[in-house]
Amino acid sequence: VQTCALPIYARLMRKMLGNAGGDPAAVPTGIALRVLEIIDAISDCSRITVYLMQLERHRSAEVRSKAALLVGRGNVNLRHVRNLLASEDDRLRAGAVESLWGLNTPQTRDILRNAASDPHRRVAINALVGLCKAGESDARHRLIELSTGIDRISRSEERRVGKECRSRW
Repeated sequence: VQTCALPIYARLMRKMLGNAGGDPAAVPTGIALRVLEIIDAISDCSRITVYLMQLERHRSAEVRSKAALLVGRGNVNLRHVRNLLASEDDRLRAGAVESLWGLNTPQTRDILRNAASDPHRRVAINALVGLCKAGESDARHRLIELSTGIDRISRSEERRVGKECRSRW
């Protein structure tokens, strides 16, 4: 593959991983997050899923989560999402669930319904937001219960949920 034929974001990922000797864990967290932020802004991620999947093994949970989100956006692979949901890493699971936002198929709704009962709040909230975006009114009610009930969600989560679901509420 000729380097000049690759889009800038693919060259950026390649260079970052190359500078780390091909070891995603050796990429400094700040650099990985900045590169992922740039890629999120300029790419649909469909041509770099191989690189992104490598970053799912990074030592930083934040990097792993963002990489999982971008992998899902670039290549909707429900089997891969299910595999990520079996992980013990709650941020990775949350990113995988968020990658399904905007998809409205029976399979994705089933995955989101299962994830809505995840013991980690962010995973469950991300699943409910995804269901809300898919038009499921029950998810909206569950989010409202979380924001007003005893098991109240944090203010930052409440703002994020409100922003994401505003068009459906």
